[in-house]
Amino acid sequence: SQDHLPAHAFHMRNALRDCQRMMDTLRRQVDDFTECEGIIFSIRSSEEASDRNGSMTNELRTIELLRSAYMSAKTYLQMREDGLKFTYQRMASDSKQIPPIDVVSVDETGRFWHTSPLSKQEGGANCHQLLKSIHQFKQKYCDKNVPCLIRGLEKSHFKDISSQWRKSSIRQIEMYSEPARGVISDACNSNAAPSANSQTIVNTEWFSTFVGDDSAVPVRINNNQPGRGSNLDDDGRAQECETMEMKLSEWIDECRDHEEQIHSSGRSGERRPRDNIGYLKDWHLVNFLSQRNESLPSWPLYTTPSFFQRDLLNDFLWRYSDGGDYKFVYWGPSGSATTLHSDVLHSYSWSYNVVGMKKWIFHIPELQRDNDDDDGRGEHYNSKQFEVIQNTGQTIFVPATWKHEVINLLETISINHNWITAANVDLSWQCLLTEISSIETELQSWGHIPDLDFAARENMLRGCIGLDVTSFFFMVLVELIRLLSSLYGVDCDESVGEELDSSEDRLLDLTSAIFRLRNMLCIIMENSMEIIDVGDCDVHLEKRLSSVLESQELANEALSCATNVVKMTDRFEP
Repeated sequence: SQDHLPAHAFHMRNALRDCQRMMDTLRRQVDDFTECEGIIFSIRSSEEASDRNGSMTNELRTIELLRSAYMSAKTYLQMREDGLKFTYQRMASDSKQIPPIDVVSVDETGRFWHTSPLSKQEGGANCHQLLKSIHQFKQKYCDKNVPCLIRGLEKSHFKDISSQWRKSSIRQIEMYSEPARGVISDACNSNAAPSANSQTIVNTEWFSTFVGDDSAVPVRINNNQPGRGSNLDDDGRAQECETMEMKLSEWIDECRDHEEQIHSSGRSGERRPRDNIGYLKDWHLVNFLSQRNESLPSWPLYTTPSFFQRDLLNDFLWRYSDGGDYKFVYWGPSGSATTLHSDVLHSYSWSYNVVGMKKWIFHIPELQRDNDDDDGRGEHYNSKQFEVIQNTGQTIFVPATWKHEVINLLETISINHNWITAANVDLSWQCLLTEISSIETELQSWGHIPDLDFAARENMLRGCIGLDVTSFFFMVLVELIRLLSSLYGVDCDESVGEELDSSEDRLLDLTSAIFRLRNMLCIIMENSMEIIDVGDCDVHLEKRLSSVLESQELANEALSCATNVVKMTDRFEP
């Protein structure tokens, strides 16, 4: 019986059982095919379903694609460095018209266009290039870990939430002034609609009706605004700001009073961050509304865009926790801000502006340059930060580990997700190791270190960043088995990803993720039989698993399952 187990142990045992169940189903399917035959079968089945007259992927092409995906998994550090170099080169340009990041426009058919005006060879400032697949989007932005501004999603994925959370206003709001150097805004885009910001405000009646005026909301008070110094601790983590709970009706009144005071004082064009302004942030509103979705006009309120899917973090927490997630709503009046920080768990994040306008200040990570790396632009790049103006209906992709500040230039409400994929899972692992080291340092300061109390260590780790080593291990393992199942056409679990434009794109996307997660699992399992040093901390997977699962036998089963998954992946490694 599991009735006596702590909730976390219960969920991790369920994760183990699901892994074993999926592996049993997958093994029966794989045994019926050779490695490449099994892959070709699943790819052909997908292509036949979408295009009966399409050409079949042959074995040689499949092996070539596998080799490409394998090399991509090996060269991910170089891809990130290339992304940083590309960004620095844009910032070093003499032309003020060259934006430092791409603008990706999504039309109503779901096709992607991006602007990449770096050089004449790429077509100049008006160059538009078609992105043919979601995999290409991931390669260009997620794999290279560089930001982009996305337009057009309000007509598709965010159509319902945009229509419900907005209302028209007769008040004309003064727009942001002329963009400074390193700022990209709608002024840079030919099909912009800047009037949207002057015509829409937050539809507070919707929130009063469907959330409830008496509902408690978490309002943060931050006295350390952008430009007043860092709000990071010695390890580069954001320090906690003061949080107070208030009724939703009180928050709506506070925002209304604040905006009226700004306009009545004639400071409508003043968009500097202001002290002691409340900011409703990290609000798990979607989770809250999921409990009462039958009363809503439509549900779900929005769908996650395809190129932000394959979310290891939120998908795992949804299945194997008591309702935790990293899906938030942010609602702040003019002048409210988030100080300099990088996102939790070194995750990616995306932010969709339902209403309002934000200024993002991106601080480009330091680029390690070789002495012989001479691109003709001098030894040092001049600028290490740039600004992006995000208007109503636009989405920002924030890469992992990039520090940034955000200022609400108008009253703004946005949807924000933090998520982990195969492309940044190694960075999240490094975040865990850093936190483990901090915990060990804290334990030492207590004067007593319980060497064998790994359950306490895991509890402290979850309390700090929401994941522990056991959760991370199963998060990677579950996703890897699901991807392998999808690759072999096994229907042993729910859909694990979006439909790509072609069978080759699907194969590349799946196998690239599989190889990356396989490598990550091997790194984690290197700690399973011995203790290794990471600074002043000890990482011992086997003892952490047995402590959380409350069973050495189950810990051994989990390690055995992971070993079998790695062996299965190795069977089609080129």
